[in-house]
Amino acid sequence: MYPHTREAVSLLGSGRPGSADGVGSEAEFREPGGISVVAGHIYVADTNNHAILVAALDTLAVSTLEIKGLK
Repeated sequence: MYPHTREAVSLLGSGRPGSADGVGSEAEFREPGGISVVAGHIYVADTNNHAILVAALDTLAVSTLEIKGLK
């Protein structure tokens, strides 16, 4: 979102529901429910995929966060 122009721009996701890691628009989410930005990364809570995806702000590469010990 660009506050001065009120323009919203999609950087991540294809717009189609799914579950895919990828770069920028190659990634797919199924109902992203929240985001947080920490230390150059965007964390996305992907509600219907029961996953957290992480995107690097510099490359827009999206990958599923792996938490060891949880299935």
